Amino acid sequence: MSLISDITASTRRYNLHSHTHFCDGHADMETMARAATEATMEHYGFSPHSPICIESPCNMRLEDVQPYIDEVNRLNGLPDISPRLYAKFFTNLQTSSYFLILIP
Repeated sequence: MSLISDITASTRRYNLHSHTHFCDGHADMETMARAATEATMEHYGFSPHSPICIESPCNMRLEDVQPYIDEVNRLNGLPDISPRLYAKFFTNLQTSSYFLILIP
């Protein structure tokens, strides 16, 4: 698994913070992954506002977490998507702990 420090030490061709239609962004993940490919990014991260305990128009809905992960998996399987794609979301709503998933 790539650590963020490994990524940032090895290249400047990364963006690990982007919002999609799963939260308060507007573009879908495939559009963003293709734009990252065109920009010759090496690493690209999706970082939605994760589900929270109250209704929020800015946060991902809890029922969208699995489709979100499924979409990252699907995009990583496309031969014409070149950057490694990462998915981030919070795992503990009380402590706001999160992890970055590397999906090879």
